[in-house]
Amino acid sequence: MLDERQAVEQARRGHEAAWRYLYEGHAGFVFRLAVRTTGDRAAALDVVQATFARAAAGIGRFRGESSFRSWLARIAINETTNWVRRQAWMAFVIPSAQFQWSFNRFSSPQFNIGTGDLA
Repeated sequence: MLDERQAVEQARRGHEAAWRYLYEGHAGFVFRLAVRTTGDRAAALDVVQATFARAAAGIGRFRGESSFRSWLARIAINETTNWVRRQAWMAFVIPSAQFQWSFNRFSSPQFNIGTGDLA
């Protein structure tokens, strides 16, 4: 049985079993944090995936001065904040009922908003 420090060291070296151990030990925590912030279970699953992807990409920068869980929590909070910002931006910029893309193979993308045509 691995302890967390050993799992982090092995994960740095690319051992899949160590990542599985870390994921299984912390995915529920990240999911609960994301659900509380987003209020959306599907979004929370996306946040979990993005959090572990960023953790895998940045594991070499984890210094071990804090626990892996607190480092992962910071990543999850950042990912959740990014999700909330994207949702706010999309609600403001792209009203779904009024936005259509149309592509002409001989020209650049065009779009129609509401009843007005913009080319």
